[in-house]
Amino acid sequence: MNPYQKASKEYLITLLTSIKKIRKEIGEQRALRDKWSGRVDLASKHRKEDLRREAEQRLGETLSSLQRLEGEESALLAEFREAHTKYDIEGTIPESLSDTELLLERLTDAAGPTDPLKEESARLAVEAELEELKKRTQ
Repeated sequence: MNPYQKASKEYLITLLTSIKKIRKEIGEQRALRDKWSGRVDLASKHRKEDLRREAEQRLGETLSSLQRLEGEESALLAEFREAHTKYDIEGTIPESLSDTELLLERLTDAAGPTDPLKEESARLAVEAELEELKKRTQ
């Protein structure tokens, strides 16, 4: 396994671990939601308005937390799917082409030689502009 594949695998494992952790927290928040919902019903049944308001406040906080966690889970799942697809595609590239120097060499060969006159004229134009700017600032 090359270093790229190893890093890709570790990244995917990290994402999976995060998803599992979020799902555990979501389960805990759902249990709290049910608990506070039951307490709201119980307080209403016994006409304890102060307890009902307190339970509704806690229920609202729990629902907010649950919504945030579900959003995080969705984002992590999307990131996992994208990364998994990307790494699967990139993993199919032959190792000889993943060498950046070799790839650069092949791209240079495909693009053809550069025009040295064009590069020199561009360099001279930049130097002329720099000299003009220096004169204006003095």
